[in-house]
Amino acid sequence: VGTYPNLAKAKETLKLIKEKGYKDAFILAKNNDERITIAVADSIVRNQVVEKSPEVFHFSQLALPIYMQYFTNGLRDIDTTSEQYKIFLDNLALYAKGNEDKIKLIVVSSASKWKYASDKFENQYIARLRGENSAKTLKKDLQTKGVNIEEIEVEIEDKVIGPPMNKRNFKPLFYKQFQYLKIIPVYKVSDDNKGVEGYVHYYKDIEEAINPRDYDFATFIDRLVAEIYKKGIVKVSLEGSSSKTGKSPIYVKEKLAYVRIEDLKLNIERALYKRGINPQRFEIVEEITLVQGPEKGEGTEEEYRKAQYVKAIILNK
Repeated sequence: VGTYPNLAKAKETLKLIKEKGYKDAFILAKNNDERITIAVADSIVRNQVVEKSPEVFHFSQLALPIYMQYFTNGLRDIDTTSEQYKIFLDNLALYAKGNEDKIKLIVVSSASKWKYASDKFENQYIARLRGENSAKTLKKDLQTKGVNIEEIEVEIEDKVIGPPMNKRNFKPLFYKQFQYLKIIPVYKVSDDNKGVEGYVHYYKDIEEAINPRDYDFATFIDRLVAEIYKKGIVKVSLEGSSSKTGKSPIYVKEKLAYVRIEDLKLNIERALYKRGINPQRFEIVEEITLVQGPEKGEGTEEEYRKAQYVKAIILNK
């Protein structure tokens, strides 16, 4: 019957249409001819204009290119020889020219918690060094493409992530996945939401898995998608917990807590992909593994259950 500027107007029209006898009428939300949820559409409309740039809309965030590489063989900078980086650089320069004051480059440098005997530096320092080196290289390369780098804001986020180092739980190769660089260009937006939002799942038994069709999980994904449409990136803290009860040694319980984080992470990435969102825009800032609750025989069943969970918190900053 038509298009409407906001959800309130659409609901008002829907009510009138149903009163006229069209009981099966419904609201359909689209973005660039792609069907999206009502919650995401409402969020886009309410937060539509990007700060300092009225002509840029939030769905333009998804058009900006993303670059990712893994640090291997002692590499501590961008791999400028890779074709992937060259393509990324060309595309970024096209978007950045003339819009330098509207764009922020988020440089995420990650190191694992594995400690290499041959490395004398702390992992946090290595992550920071990689981030700083990569930011300098990127700015220099953008300058050669005619981009005014003095006006571009660069935010470096260094982190040490993944499970605690434990050879009994995970082999050294497993930790390689946390040694990476990610560059996410975004249009600057105001942050008008300081509230804490998240998702938590409590386990009834050890073998239980997260159900991606669960209402609470789907609602959380809606919120992530809305945040990405608005800011181009969503930052999240993940926490996995297992209880102290049981005969298993502590390292087995620590592994269980982290496996729960991995399960949640995988489900979130799959859900974003199904919504047409690049999972690289989902940035994990920290991963916390806990073994907690009362010792065996010292607590109630409810207290044990409360220690068996996985949690995701959106970090609005």
